[in-house]
Amino acid sequence: MTHLMPIVVHDLEEVSPEEFAGRIAQAKKDGVDVETHPAVRSAIEYYQQEFFERSGALRPKSVKRLRSAWAGYVDWCSSNGVCALPSTHHTVDKYLLSESIRLHRNTLKVQLWAISKTHEISGCPNPTKHPNVRNRLTQIINDKVQKREFIKQAAAFRSDDLNKLVECWGHDKATITQLRDLVTLSICYDSMLRKQNIENLLIDDVQFSADGSAAVRVYITKTNKTGEMEYRYLPPDTVSLIQRYLKHPNVYSGKGAYLIQRTKLSSAECKGLSFKQAARKPVSPKMIIRIFKRAAKAMGTKSDKLWSGHSARVGATQDLLSEGWSTPQIQQAAGWCSEEMVLRYGGLILAGDSVMAKRFIKQSQQKKKRV
Repeated sequence: MTHLMPIVVHDLEEVSPEEFAGRIAQAKKDGVDVETHPAVRSAIEYYQQEFFERSGALRPKSVKRLRSAWAGYVDWCSSNGVCALPSTHHTVDKYLLSESIRLHRNTLKVQLWAISKTHEISGCPNPTKHPNVRNRLTQIINDKVQKREFIKQAAAFRSDDLNKLVECWGHDKATITQLRDLVTLSICYDSMLRKQNIENLLIDDVQFSADGSAAVRVYITKTNKTGEMEYRYLPPDTVSLIQRYLKHPNVYSGKGAYLIQRTKLSSAECKGLSFKQAARKPVSPKMIIRIFKRAAKAMGTKSDKLWSGHSARVGATQDLLSEGWSTPQIQQAAGWCSEEMVLRYGGLILAGDSVMAKRFIKQSQQKKKRV
């Protein structure tokens, strides 16, 4: 029975998940059935509970993604009669092969991250570190690239689109929902903030200036988790819309109120609440997506799914590039750590502004002068 000693732990507080993973690996070499052993199941439950009690170390979106991606892997393992936790590298390899037909390469990366992370927090050996798994993923990605499986980019929501919506929704007889939607889209475009930041803006985060403009205080972004304050500029036209919106009787502008508020209280989470009470609750993560859908419909497009939550960032990037602003300036305005997203969102415009494009224009002008 000495070969069982590595995984029989009387006080798991004294053993880290990484150390216990080493014990499982050794017990497996000794021929122990670690998949069903009570000590292993008990340790997994303990370590997961400890992790999720402190999951605030991760963004809520990351925790949600981890749970969702892991659940998908568990379902696959259950359907194929194999153990999900702990998994072998053979199981993960077969999973990647099986799901590569159905899933995008970026989704496969997320799935592999979830498998890796769940094993690590559960005190189990990480099967994704095996070279065969890494090589398999690389092979799948290369094959998908060869078959032109591209990363889709959100359709651009540009200044012309915003101006048309101002004409459509900015009149004196606009409903409170139309005005709220217009305020939201204007802030999305002007601030270049991610939708999560805008959903969580408080009215107190907007600092109004004497010249009619405003600055939005932002404490946490995807690239800045330090809590150090950042500011995003809002022009006078957008500020004027905000002030009109805040004067509506159903919009509460007191302490602790969110800027983007519900204009109806029909949802289950708001039933029985006043507008004042509901204003102190952040809107649904799907709110801005629904706003973009209504905007697309108002524009008379064929589909109400023209734009997504990232569309304003894409459109603002393309507008700034078209107007001649530099990549570092746009990178700073959007809060990106590198120029990668500027190049991705503005690739088509940058191509038209490339050296070869300018060379062609210059040669064409010289030919016209000769004629």
